[in-house]
Amino acid sequence: MKKLTWKSLSDEFIHFFTHAEHSFIYTSRSLFTQPGHIVKEFLDGKRKKVHKPITFVLIWFAIYKIITAGYDSLSLWLDLEKFTRSEPALRVLWHGTKNKTLIQYENFITILIVAPLLVLLGWIVFRNTKTSFIERWVALIYGSAYTTIISTLLATFGFICRIFQLPLRTGIMNDFYLLIYFISIAWFIYSFEKVFQPGSSKMKRLVIAFLMSLVANYSADIIWYILYRSFPE
Repeated sequence: MKKLTWKSLSDEFIHFFTHAEHSFIYTSRSLFTQPGHIVKEFLDGKRKKVHKPITFVLIWFAIYKIITAGYDSLSLWLDLEKFTRSEPALRVLWHGTKNKTLIQYENFITILIVAPLLVLLGWIVFRNTKTSFIERWVALIYGSAYTTIISTLLATFGFICRIFQLPLRTGIMNDFYLLIYFISIAWFIYSFEKVFQPGSSKMKRLVIAFLMSLVANYSADIIWYILYRSFPE
């Protein structure tokens, strides 16, 4: 048995991205160019080139965590200046005093907000199709990986801006991120509409993608605004 060394670990890492896991690169790239098509490939049983959904999303979650932690450490080590604080113009945020109990359960409440949206999105995209509940959740898992990839790229962009000490404000960056998320989610939904609802017109796909992206990006902000306003400290 070959002894495990740092070289063998590095070789395994390189092998992952160059040989054994061509499907990982292929799936990641295809989620950008044709997300609806790549998911349909998997659901249709053409799974040799497509990376399995659960391991795929877990890998991207891990990549995101490692990269963002690395950026934070490098920022401290290089003593990079933070962006000047300002309020975003495109988001709906509560600026008053926040209820401590709501803050304590923020992650749990956010899940309760997002879960119905995912169900609604799955129902709209797969309407008039014979896809099962499991197949719809597979598509949503790929969607989660897709947003994680976007988050990783945005974190990289933010870090580069700090490296070059660009005079940006947090509000501008926040609005830019929201705009990118809006466009990305709209494209994801449009691609699914094109593949799974081939009979729908281009205009109908655009309207559905636009409206669903608005709901996905603003629902949490609006509900949190209402909660903080309705239940002051």
